[in-house]
Amino acid sequence: MTALQYYRATIAFVADYERLIGTPASVAALRAHPAYVEFLQRWHQRQLPVYYQIRFKEIAAAVEDVVGAAKLDASRRAPAAPSEFALAGTAAIAAALERCWHDDVFLYGLAHRFWRLTFQVRGCLAGWRPTKAALMWRVQRPRLGTPGTAAGAV
Repeated sequence: MTALQYYRATIAFVADYERLIGTPASVAALRAHPAYVEFLQRWHQRQLPVYYQIRFKEIAAAVEDVVGAAKLDASRRAPAAPSEFALAGTAAIAAALERCWHDDVFLYGLAHRFWRLTFQVRGCLAGWRPTKAALMWRVQRPRLGTPGTAAGAV
């Protein structure tokens, strides 16, 4: 089992246990008990941040590897596998955004962190795109006034 599966199984167990108790007063008493509070704090304050850091590094590294290499190579294309994106950087960013919100990664308790990661990945696209466009512009458009251009000497 993965950490995500353990967390979900634990939360499901707690929810089932609370349903078995029955009365709202008993559930409130359980939730106020120090052992119960410590048990949930162990997950929410210790385990979930570690889980997020692992996912963050995994997702961010995949983007940085492709986008960083694409900044150096203006002609880098997406992998040969079928993709709706022509450039590898765009495909990597789209895959990272999908990964953030996939059922096998996302946890509601970490939604604020996954939103922040989404904006950081989106920021990578904003920072990468102008560089890519500038490189492509230099490759595809000759400067006006240079010998051999359609505009001739200006």
